[in-house]
Amino acid sequence: MSLEINMISKYKIEHLWARYSNFTIGSGSENYTLHVSGYSGNATYNALIYHNNRQFSTNDADHDDWSSDNCSSKWAEGGWWFSSAENTET
Repeated sequence: MSLEINMISKYKIEHLWARYSNFTIGSGSENYTLHVSGYSGNATYNALIYHNNRQFSTNDADHDDWSSDNCSSKWAEGGWWFSSAENTET
């Protein structure tokens, strides 16, 4: 399966896109681990690389690498494939 993300820059100057030729999400027993590879596009950088092979974390299911807290409850209002709370942008 593949994934394509289309964006418009803040000032609507350019159309940005990112494509991942390989995109899968693991099963519930794998905590919905994200797998992405095969990036191409004109977006500034490959933002999902920080989240590749990460388990999905929520307020009540902490699977991130931040040992002293939960990124989802501290920095987000929902779930995400956090590696550490500093790297949440996409």
